[in-house]
Amino acid sequence: SMSRPLLSAHRRIATTDVDEARHEVAEQFCPHLLEPTGRERRFDMVHNAAAIGPSVTLNYLTYGNGMRITPRTYDHFYLVKVPLAGTARVKVGSQVVHSTRSRASVGSPTEPVDMIWGDGCEQLLVYLRRTSVEEVAREDGDTAPVVFDATMDLQTPSARAWLRLVHLAVDDMEAGGEL
Repeated sequence: SMSRPLLSAHRRIATTDVDEARHEVAEQFCPHLLEPTGRERRFDMVHNAAAIGPSVTLNYLTYGNGMRITPRTYDHFYLVKVPLAGTARVKVGSQVVHSTRSRASVGSPTEPVDMIWGDGCEQLLVYLRRTSVEEVAREDGDTAPVVFDATMDLQTPSARAWLRLVHLAVDDMEAGGEL
């Protein structure tokens, strides 16, 4: 696990109460079912978040113990989920992603999502507003809903370059910058 959670100066919530956690995450993202997967009832959730302009929000999220999270569809946003520690099994539509530090999962607004985060799973979540993504797609003449591949291989040169930019943005936010 990391010595200090990312974006800790941008704490949204830290709680040991499952209902409080679910309510806060629903406010920031969307309604969802949240249920511990293990017999271990310890629950230690932290959510930090920093917005970059109106379209992108960087998030750090952990629940401590294993959790099943079922949002159905995201509707208004895309979410790239990058494990920093631990693993997750993420089903997006009919695709299943066994997500690790080298494999992110990508949720698109129209696809149902169902995930299991393992014990100690910590994720960097990059929230992208749906309308912003669709505006860019329309510039290329694409009018259909944009659905990304559910798996992002973080070892490809393009994904590594993208992740470096994300970490640069995180570091800038940590330093109190205004990217």
